[in-house]
Amino acid sequence: MKVSRALAGLIAAAMLVAGCIGSDEESEPETSSTSSLAPTTTSLAPTTTVVRLFPEISWSMPARFGLDANSDGRIDVPNTAEYALNLPAGSCAGGCPVTTPTFTVLLSGADSQSDLGAIDDFTWEVRQGSEVVAGASSSIPEAEVQLAEGSYLVSLTVSAGGQLATATEEIIVADHLIVAIGDSYASGEGNPEANTIDSSGAIDRVVGIWADDGVGGPVAVTHRRAHRSTLAATPQAALVLEGRDDQSSVTLLFTARTGAEIDEGLLGPHPGSESEDPPEVPQIEAVAAMLGCEETSSGPRCNRTIDALTISIGGNDVGFNVVLGGLVLADPDLAFRVAYNFALNEVFRVAETGIEELPAKYAALDRAIRSRLEVDRIYLVAYPPAVGSGPSLCEIAAEDLVPGLEVDQEEILETVDRVIEPLAAAMAAAAAEHDWVLVDDHVDDFATHGYCGTDPYPATAYPGNPFPEPLVVPADESVRWFRRADESALVQGAAAGTFRPADLATSGTLHPNEYGHQSIRNELLAVLDFS
Repeated sequence: MKVSRALAGLIAAAMLVAGCIGSDEESEPETSSTSSLAPTTTSLAPTTTVVRLFPEISWSMPARFGLDANSDGRIDVPNTAEYALNLPAGSCAGGCPVTTPTFTVLLSGADSQSDLGAIDDFTWEVRQGSEVVAGASSSIPEAEVQLAEGSYLVSLTVSAGGQLATATEEIIVADHLIVAIGDSYASGEGNPEANTIDSSGAIDRVVGIWADDGVGGPVAVTHRRAHRSTLAATPQAALVLEGRDDQSSVTLLFTARTGAEIDEGLLGPHPGSESEDPPEVPQIEAVAAMLGCEETSSGPRCNRTIDALTISIGGNDVGFNVVLGGLVLADPDLAFRVAYNFALNEVFRVAETGIEELPAKYAALDRAIRSRLEVDRIYLVAYPPAVGSGPSLCEIAAEDLVPGLEVDQEEILETVDRVIEPLAAAMAAAAAEHDWVLVDDHVDDFATHGYCGTDPYPATAYPGNPFPEPLVVPADESVRWFRRADESALVQGAAAGTFRPADLATSGTLHPNEYGHQSIRNELLAVLDFS
């Protein structure tokens, strides 16, 4: 707490006057003391002069998220145990030690004032309870200490012209640990950090550039395979939180990946996006390994507690891709009505079976989280409507996936009734049953920004991640917040998939674009609670 110098001067003068009036006897020199209200001044030699010596404490914590160590223009997502626990590189090569992570705290007395000439010494003492946990003494006003999360009393004693003065302030060290797990809606699919042209083959092709690990190492390869982008909602929320004040920091672990389901991806290995990819470690286990978690008879013991665990999961479990492909291909113009109705019912039967199985899957997920991780709060993020809603419901959608075919409004309405709304209800029920926070207020914001909205920019002019500049969302209420198929092929390139022609086989289709993720980010910021 910083004290007005004028107030401190009045207090010092009042103390001097009270001493003169109260006694004719010479008193012993007082020893220095600490106070969060005002500094005290101690004379090293007898003096009758009113002095002004005012120590002032300021402090900060360096940012841990939003960095770009290798200056490649992309935000670093290290996803290592050393990063999670703030340990030197290589510390966990043989397994992470049991440790209480500490974080850098920068102390400064640069705003201290003296009428006695230059301050020649700055002595710091950091206490937690009755224990001195850190200290430093130097002729320069800055000091750096390593502290675990918690509350501390910091004292600064300065000396100048034979006088000492001490000030004390309480500080709270906090590094907010945010973990994002889930599927393509969580990973940022459809929104590469940037893109480039690969000319190594017979024809040029667009290639998406995904999240970076800061060193261009093996973690960056997993980011590419998972299609992770820091334009996704949770990394964007973490970026805002990191920048809100300089007296806390943020650590982000980001394991969400395209294609993940609860059983294959979160609880069990994911087979990988491409045939040559090795199976990937289950996301829950990957996070547990980074935090050094162990199972004990009384529950998990981890080196760190997760402050906020955000999850987007369930869409692949009910067969989103199967439903979309089936709706596009089940075209009444290409089949007899009876055959068309049969095909349509088969598509919805797959989804309805998946929805019936969701409660048990969400329960298994909750058990796994609570048995393997220490988590303060779990946030389940609802899926926004890709086809708009209400008066802005799209008349057709996915008409650019297969030339001549589309999902018409009758099929869209049936999808809303038989898939979208039941899935939303299943997610809400799971959140209520397992004491998760349901994040769904953004759903209404997407009403006018569906697949049939106006283009936000030419597909060939994808702006990518503007980092370090902030992303600005267009104010137009009709701008599309979802990635179209033809647009996605130009933004991140084609890949193996269900649809043909091959140049439209792109996994970014029907995912929120960077503007849609900003809406979800805003809702996350509204509900995240680190108290």
